[in-house]
Amino acid sequence: MIMPNTSAIADTGKAVRTKVARSIHDIDANDWDSILSCVDSFHRHSFLACVEDARVENGTFRYVTVYRGNVIIGTAALSSLIVSLDIFTGGFLRRAITAVQKIYPQFLKIRVLFCGIPVSLGQKNIVVRSQDDSAIVFDAVAGCMENIAKEDKTGYLCFKEFYKGDSGPDRLGNHGYFRAHSIPYVILDISWKGFDAYLNSFRHGYRRQINATLRKYAITDPWQVSATAREGMPLLKIDKASLFSPSLFHELYLQVMNRAQMKLEVLNGGFFNELFQRWGDALDVISLEKNGSVFGAALVTEHGGEMTFLLIGMDYSMRDDYDTYFILVYAIVGHAIRKGCRRLNLGQTSYPLKQRIGGKGIHEYHWFRVRNPFVHMALNAFRSLIFPRVDLKPLQVFKDATAGL
Repeated sequence: MIMPNTSAIADTGKAVRTKVARSIHDIDANDWDSILSCVDSFHRHSFLACVEDARVENGTFRYVTVYRGNVIIGTAALSSLIVSLDIFTGGFLRRAITAVQKIYPQFLKIRVLFCGIPVSLGQKNIVVRSQDDSAIVFDAVAGCMENIAKEDKTGYLCFKEFYKGDSGPDRLGNHGYFRAHSIPYVILDISWKGFDAYLNSFRHGYRRQINATLRKYAITDPWQVSATAREGMPLLKIDKASLFSPSLFHELYLQVMNRAQMKLEVLNGGFFNELFQRWGDALDVISLEKNGSVFGAALVTEHGGEMTFLLIGMDYSMRDDYDTYFILVYAIVGHAIRKGCRRLNLGQTSYPLKQRIGGKGIHEYHWFRVRNPFVHMALNAFRSLIFPRVDLKPLQVFKDATAGL
């Protein structure tokens, strides 16, 4: 059901109005996708349907469409989730909070209404047709979120994730939000014509680390693994997700998540079923198998000259013997180069390896608001502890300081 917002937003031209849908299926896919660019893949109607239908993190969802007259000028995907406020903390504070949560499991766990979905892939969660409309769209979405929060009795609101200089989010300060640090997102800009040129561009110490893994397979390029005929050696394969088992990928993925120190979210089996069915031909699965058994797999997709590394799964009993994570990441880099991509989006977390292969971190921000003014004041005062800034020390991994820039 679509609920029109009763308060139209005045504009210099036609009136601006909003509609809020409780399901993405209540919105025409062509209408929703009409303002998206080629790099807005994870804001597409079909992707949001995967997340909603799988009930990822038991979330409830809303979808805001902002119109000027009859023309869509902005869209936003919202979700209401229970999260732990200590997600971005570390060190002693994280250990202390974990100890308290063993006794009081709900300590610091709150329901938050997000402008965003519970799948963190560096995507835009609010999209505008034109930057000229940014202020209007952000004002409209903030107003809708306030109404939804009141209706659902949700006390915490958050817009995630934004880069410095993004057009629009600064408007949220006018709605009572404060800006808080998120964790960095890593990208690798690609200028090489082949993996050998990429490898040769490294300074000796960093190239040696990559070669150490490649030597385990007696190769100089990760994709040579796919041509190996050596008995007992793993085979590197690439298939469309439609040809890969979603349950197997989910099983391997959970082994990674069970060991992850920082869990932005944990995706359920239903999500992989939906994703592999609906997006199967748009996703590549890079997998490692031995004797017919898959022990590592990574999920990537290409859009608008960019490749995005989505998720990875591994059998940890074989990880160290075959440097599973390393060889899969190197294979992703090689795949992006072979496809002629100009950028590889490597995501959040696992920073040491991603930096050693040339990735650079981009700082991201949330905008946060608490409807209770006293709690809002307290969180704002202690935001440096709850949302600490994570600065990645730059590594000079390439011989040429401008490589990868």
